[in-house]
Amino acid sequence: MAGQTVTIGEHSINDLFYVSEIDVGVPEFVPNLIDRIDGGAYVNGMRVGTADITMRLVVLPGIDVRRAVSTLLSWLDVGTPQWMAISRDGGKRRRVVATGAPTIEDTEYEDVVVVELLQVDPYLYGTSRSITVTSTYATTIAVGGDAPTCPSIVSTNATRRASDDLWGVIVDGSTPALVKLPQPQQTAVSIDCDAHTAMVGNDTVALTLDSDWPELAPGNHTLVIGAGGGTATVTWVERWHR
Repeated sequence: MAGQTVTIGEHSINDLFYVSEIDVGVPEFVPNLIDRIDGGAYVNGMRVGTADITMRLVVLPGIDVRRAVSTLLSWLDVGTPQWMAISRDGGKRRRVVATGAPTIEDTEYEDVVVVELLQVDPYLYGTSRSITVTSTYATTIAVGGDAPTCPSIVSTNATRRASDDLWGVIVDGSTPALVKLPQPQQTAVSIDCDAHTAMVGNDTVALTLDSDWPELAPGNHTLVIGAGGGTATVTWVERWHR
């Protein structure tokens, strides 16, 4: 993978370095823990986990190695996942975190900067897609990729169902994501099915006990606001197994 074009976040590694080597490790297998809506979790088989990525970079001619490393440090946000794009991945992206500061290997011919990253999940990601969903009719979407993806659901005008104060989106006639809405009648709602978090206004809330965190498997799905009214924007990023 020498000579690859690499970006991390909004920054091009190739502005400062020649990419001499990228080593993507073999991901480990870990227990697949499924959250219970009433608390706790249970094991449902095994899944592919994280993987280590090591890059060896050669500072471009005319650029001071210390300045290059300082700039690279400002691009790496340790502990927060960032998008990483490698040209050989064909436009898809990985989610990575830096696991430490870059180190410098002094060799006979050049200064080599070593960067160690952790790919936080086993997927390659496409671009973000979104669609508006209403309570008037079911909306059909086509999800690509070859792995399930977890959508986010956002509404700025969610209106509660009068009979039980509920609002939410239903996927394929089941797996609802429902929350109780306090006063006022129209409230901002945000449901992140990847992070398993839900917000009503500025307050964190729980989904109802008969809800779930919907996943969108590759293929067609129907979405509808199944409790209450208003509109919602459903956003997802298609995923591929590496």
